Amino acid sequence: MFLCRPASSLVLLALIEVALLVAPAGAQPKPSKGFDAEMTQYFLSSTKKAEAHKYSKFNRQPLLVIVTRSSCADSDALKLALNSGSEVKEILAKGRFAVVHAEDSEANEWQVPYQGYSPQVTFWAPGDEQRPMPITGNDPHGKPHHITDEETLAWGMKNVLWGLDGGPRPVRDSSKKPKDRLHHTLSNGRTIDGGEL
Repeated sequence: MFLCRPASSLVLLALIEVALLVAPAGAQPKPSKGFDAEMTQYFLSSTKKAEAHKYSKFNRQPLLVIVTRSSCADSDALKLALNSGSEVKEILAKGRFAVVHAEDSEANEWQVPYQGYSPQVTFWAPGDEQRPMPITGNDPHGKPHHITDEETLAWGMKNVLWGLDGGPRPVRDSSKKPKDRLHHTLSNGRTIDGGEL
């Protein structure tokens, strides 16, 4: 069962929609209830967990799994942020991630156990079907995979790539740092510590 923001959040989303509608022409995109074509081009055709993991392992690409719920203010906020942003799309254009978008009944298979909220964003190392990587958002209410903004998602993606490839480690504002989480050792020996990211 998914939990979403209370109805008061819908009022906030409505205010954002009004603000976007009164903005000067061309200044802001209109809100979308779904992902735009520029985002959906990166989604795998199947949302089945076994098929996505098989694809990820075969292509040596980490999985980015976005779980949403229709009629959910937080899910709509994430979709709007990714549709109107460019940073995540630029990373996806490099072909380094396999992306699954699972919504409503398709999401049940991907929902993190005992984490019944939406949206959820998880990252999976290629070939690791047991548990998602411990890259988490900055939700103050104990929802580690609750990511609703492009900046946090892009930061997580960069950290996944750092864990797989090495190079300079991405940093972000320390006020947004998640609590210590699990450690995850990749096949190349690098350890990703959710608390250190």
